Amino acid sequence: MYIPKSFQVTDPEVLAAFIRTHSFATLVSTGEGTPLATHLPLLLDQSAGPQGVLLGHVARANPHWQAFDGQQEALAIFHGPQPISRPAGTPPARRCPPGTMPQYTCTESRG
Repeated sequence: MYIPKSFQVTDPEVLAAFIRTHSFATLVSTGEGTPLATHLPLLLDQSAGPQGVLLGHVARANPHWQAFDGQQEALAIFHGPQPISRPAGTPPARRCPPGTMPQYTCTESRG
């Protein structure tokens, strides 16, 4: 994910707090060359290793669990609030009107 330098957050405690607050994630990996995505709650165990470990459960009926072989990297995306910033007096619209700026927060964890 591209993040302009002025918006980057690198403080591990701030990132951990974000993950704890917004623990519902999109888990992305590949299985047999096919992209897989599962939406699930994940818990951050900061006592396990220098960066912590994400813990969660994927149902056996979900073929995504087979992609976790300990060799491939996975990506967990944690989404925060998604408000849209509008100039004063701009009515809500289905699309972003000119002069608006989508404001969002999210963080990614790989491993």
